[in-house]
Amino acid sequence: MFDALTMAAIARELSQQLHGGRIQAAVQIDALSVAFEVYASRRRRWLVLSADPERNRILLTSERVTGDAERVSPLLLRLRRLVVGARIANITQPPYERVLRFDLQNHDPEDDSITSSALIVELMGRRSNIMLIDTDDRILEAVKRVTPEMSRVRPIRPGGVYIPPPPLDRRDPLRSTPPDLVPDAKSPDRWLVSTFAGVSPVIAREAVFRAQPALAADYRNPDAPHPVITSLQTVMAPLANHAWEPGIYVTDDGVGFSPVRLLHMEQHEGVEWIACASVLEAAEQASQHGTALRVLDTTKHAARQERLVAEVADALARAQRRVDALEEQLRQATAAEELRETGDAIYTWLHEIPARAGAYTTPDGRTITLDPTLTGSQNAQEYYERYRKAQSADAQLPDLIVTAEGERDYLAQLMTLARLADGYDAIESVRLEWLEWAKANHVRATVNRGARPAKSARKPASWTLPSGRRLMAGRTGPQNDEVTFTVAAPDDLWFHARGMPGAHVLLRPGYGATDGDIEAAAQLAAWLSDGRSATTVPVDVVEKRHVRRMRHAGPGMVTFRNERTVNVAPASPAALNLTT
Repeated sequence: MFDALTMAAIARELSQQLHGGRIQAAVQIDALSVAFEVYASRRRRWLVLSADPERNRILLTSERVTGDAERVSPLLLRLRRLVVGARIANITQPPYERVLRFDLQNHDPEDDSITSSALIVELMGRRSNIMLIDTDDRILEAVKRVTPEMSRVRPIRPGGVYIPPPPLDRRDPLRSTPPDLVPDAKSPDRWLVSTFAGVSPVIAREAVFRAQPALAADYRNPDAPHPVITSLQTVMAPLANHAWEPGIYVTDDGVGFSPVRLLHMEQHEGVEWIACASVLEAAEQASQHGTALRVLDTTKHAARQERLVAEVADALARAQRRVDALEEQLRQATAAEELRETGDAIYTWLHEIPARAGAYTTPDGRTITLDPTLTGSQNAQEYYERYRKAQSADAQLPDLIVTAEGERDYLAQLMTLARLADGYDAIESVRLEWLEWAKANHVRATVNRGARPAKSARKPASWTLPSGRRLMAGRTGPQNDEVTFTVAAPDDLWFHARGMPGAHVLLRPGYGATDGDIEAAAQLAAWLSDGRSATTVPVDVVEKRHVRRMRHAGPGMVTFRNERTVNVAPASPAALNLTT
């Protein structure tokens, strides 16, 4: 439970334990998690930060944390250059925000200078992120880049200015006590969340529970604050008096932790409360129990997945460089006519050009670059030869660029599917597709001998909506092809995240589908795309009859028309109440 109250308690404890500490190492655990070895107060500990949308967290542990040595990301390179060796100057939390800021100072002994930077940790569900910024609040790198297409309000990318999350227009819970603040009688906990800053659903439920005795006494005093508000201020009081009561709750469903005692939890049978010395200790103990708060996924499957993603990412980077090179050649080829005109100009003014001249300016003001080792006529022929080559390239380059872009887009899709793969079978299904592409294109790839996914994993995933309609989604390129071109009927509805790699999602039957079914299918398509961690994702919806295979492209690459676009929040199958 990393809400604003918990973040305040963690910020205070980290300030007490790590202030002035020296960061001695940085590792990347997985795509969205990093860890730092910090030496402070004569102790070495590991600070773990994760922006995973489902398991975001901040932990301080004495146990050594190891990352994947073969995984080197742009963020990790920045951290090793600017953060390793730095001291933690300050740790702060903006009031009532789920954000921590680590101000860092690095001393350069060569010129006795101080370099300042800051690490921003935002634990806000799908919008969670970890960013490194400079003294001008310029973003140097982030664990999760957010493009303008993903968020027009708050893009996050290197070189951009860091803009804090916009504050919500809500009341301060410690200072709002007017008697006319009367909560919604039907849903007082929801009213607290929507009215007061920093109040999470858990804290709201606790405030309502503690207010029950006063409410049962037939509260009618119009001149005093409502008991629910008074109770909320009691729960939030540690923000001012620091009287925290951290602990963990052990239930049949797992283990959770809290910086304050939650009486509404203890009323349930089978719930065990265990007090802890600090909220950091409570968070660490809860993570060690595993179920509800697994902190790190360091299994073989995670390492296997990260290596697969890294291999595809390398191929994708090479494909992007080829596209860039071809586009540069095309830009040069478009200047072919100017080369011919330069050759003509040399012949026009040949009698005026001095011997061995490196340049000549014509009477009309045109400056021509010349090779002084060549005669004027030879210089003109050199320009004509470059003109003929440019003409030839101009005819071939558009097709080459289309092919290169198709390869790049296919690898981007493959990398996204590798990142989204859940479990051994899904990972190895994507790896089989990767190995086939790598073999065909003479690219080296890791072969896990004997590793084969189960037969069931080689088929598209399938779920049933509460309405009874079926949803299907591909987990690999060939599965996307199967969903779209083998299973789908012409009037079934086809979904895909707009402008980003992701799975093909099919709603069948499509005829007569309700708005609720369409929204659920779009939310699933957003979840199974590169926009999973975004707040909203544009998703294209089209009848399958309008989807066509893309020529000379890899499996799962398509074109379509007559689409409409809906903006939805990504949602997992569990969140959508889908059944298999």
